[in-house]
Amino acid sequence: MSRPRGRYSFPQPGESFLLFPLVIAGLWAILVGLFATVGHVWGPEDERGSWEGVFGAIGGNFVLVFVLSFVVSLIVRLRNRRRQD
Repeated sequence: MSRPRGRYSFPQPGESFLLFPLVIAGLWAILVGLFATVGHVWGPEDERGSWEGVFGAIGGNFVLVFVLSFVVSLIVRLRNRRRQD
């Protein structure tokens, strides 16, 4: 039931234990980093944080989304194996 894949196709959950979570977490970290940087640079004076806060937000969100997407990928992979048996 596998479909043909293009050269630059997006990884699907269950295909790879690391590739799918890394891509999802990386894209989410870029988005969070963009918003945190904009808030730090152009935000109100009294609400600006430090650059350590920006990097902490990026790192923390990366780890959180990586773990969540890893669990999703693991569940999909196990479900697909049970279907094949």
